[in-house]
Amino acid sequence: MAKFITNIQLQDAVETDYEMLGKEMLKELFRSEKHAAKSKAYITGKAVYSMEGSMGIQKVIGATVRAASRLGKKFSFFVVKDKVGSSFNN
Repeated sequence: MAKFITNIQLQDAVETDYEMLGKEMLKELFRSEKHAAKSKAYITGKAVYSMEGSMGIQKVIGATVRAASRLGKKFSFFVVKDKVGSSFNN
């Protein structure tokens, strides 16, 4: 099962905007990644979420865009696939 981590930055945002973002991300089946500092993935910021399953990265990107777009603010994000426990062979 794959695990994807997404990091979102909102422009001109206040704390309540990030709280609303969290609710929207939960609707898209993301989980908050409070333990991201322990992850081997490069993660910064306060809006970090994860999604696990057998989906591809395009589904994760689409869900991220849908959730963040509902706030009506400009945003940027990146998505990484966490290699720990995934099916990557190195």
